[in-house]
Amino acid sequence: MVSVSILNRAVSRGIDLVIALAVAEALPRAGWFAAVLYILVADGVAGGQSLGKKLLGLRVIGANGEPCGLKDSIMRNLMFGLGILFWTLLHPILGWPLLAAAIGVEFLVLIGSDKGRRLGDELAGTTVVDGKGHEDEAAADTSKEEENTGRDVSEGENSSE
Repeated sequence: MVSVSILNRAVSRGIDLVIALAVAEALPRAGWFAAVLYILVADGVAGGQSLGKKLLGLRVIGANGEPCGLKDSIMRNLMFGLGILFWTLLHPILGWPLLAAAIGVEFLVLIGSDKGRRLGDELAGTTVVDGKGHEDEAAADTSKEEENTGRDVSEGENSSE
């Protein structure tokens, strides 16, 4: 599995938080709901890539190696979703410190993890990988399967020649 730098993860999360907070401010009545919803499900709707991760070429995968699904996305991003909710509902008195605390806890767990996983990843059983590296691994697996079976896997079961 290709290792992902903490800097790339932080930048991609920062992009997602800026998007969410901009939505929260732009839509006075429903913005906070849209922001929390985006943060919670963004990793689970586009093949394991939120907009921030897509821009940096990162991908979230589950324990089975498949892209992150909605349930895992919600579990892994719950701390950030709650942080945005607090930021919106309690802003400015308690909102910013609570959002900063959520980010701080996640960051501390990430830098202390030998597997490169933050608290949300541990809860959901997910890992952030380099999107390009993950595709290369899948291609290598397909190539090995073709070598073992002696046929082109992309042709499928019902191939006729």
